[in-house]
Amino acid sequence: MATSVEPAPSILLFLKAPVPGTVKTRIARTLGDKKATAIYRALVERQLANVPQSWHVEIHFSPAGSGDEMRGWLGNQFHYEPQSSGDLGERLLCGIHSAFDRGATATFAIGGDCPNLQVSHFLQARERLTEGNDVVFGPAVDGGYYLIAAKQPFPVLFRSIAWSTSTVLEKSLQAAHSANLSTALLSVENDIDEAADWERIQDQFPRV
Repeated sequence: MATSVEPAPSILLFLKAPVPGTVKTRIARTLGDKKATAIYRALVERQLANVPQSWHVEIHFSPAGSGDEMRGWLGNQFHYEPQSSGDLGERLLCGIHSAFDRGATATFAIGGDCPNLQVSHFLQARERLTEGNDVVFGPAVDGGYYLIAAKQPFPVLFRSIAWSTSTVLEKSLQAAHSANLSTALLSVENDIDEAADWERIQDQFPRV
């Protein structure tokens, strides 16, 4: 008798095209646009190497016309979708909605700048969802989150949030609780947003 196979979840990687002057701008203030772009590329490539290889991966990119550039950089093995307009919350919600419309059983939305995000984090997040939680957050040191995993595209999690502030995770948890959504947290990890962040890990990237 054939055994049933659980559909793999979808990883949604939200990225910008690697154009100098538009990526890692806080790092660029100290190290320059060229170096910041090289750092960005290295972080994204590291992230793609550290996801469950059997899961479905989608690259949600901006600006909307950079699809060919993104495929040329990252390859044709992924599904590519342009990000919508609007703030980060609107772009996340739209991307998550579209993934569920394509048949995702759960979505794991991430960026490309958390070098400690490993396969184990994704497996732990999926386990927390399987245990009955509606949403799983990966808390970042700066008060945001590096991962959000969800069973459905819950709009309340992406509206009225002051993005790029130290209260993103706090306000997101409050929104979840107000909507009676059960939540779980992964380990706290560090995003690479400042030159000092990069200096702490640059030995892991000897070619950058």
